[in-house]
Amino acid sequence: MHRVAGPAAGGPDDAGGRINGPGENGREAGEEDDGINETKKMAKQAITLKIAGKSYPFNIESGKEEMYRLAEREVNSYLALIKQQNIKNWNDQDYLSMTALKFAIANVGMRQSREVDSEDLRQLEKIGTEIDAYLNDPKK
Repeated sequence: MHRVAGPAAGGPDDAGGRINGPGENGREAGEEDDGINETKKMAKQAITLKIAGKSYPFNIESGKEEMYRLAEREVNSYLALIKQQNIKNWNDQDYLSMTALKFAIANVGMRQSREVDSEDLRQLEKIGTEIDAYLNDPKK
């Protein structure tokens, strides 16, 4: 059975049944297991996603299946949409590459908008502090 590991497969702890990390079981060498990580490892479920006609098995955190299924549908829908363009000399890898690029661009855009939102939040906190200082000023 083919296993996919890494962020595209559900995060850093999804590696087809093993935990990625610098040491054994995802811990630094010599690091003690506090039991919390063991609980997280046990809360997994196996699912199979079909992308571009090929099946991929995943071990995911319980409760995240809907997110994975929605992502599967989104990828396949966009892939079908760009395949309708019938671009000459393009193969499945080309279409999948453009699909990946589309989602990467959307991801970068969301991260950039969050950064702007964080800056806006900092400005609002600063204004809130100034308002508090003004309202609490005994010289008024």
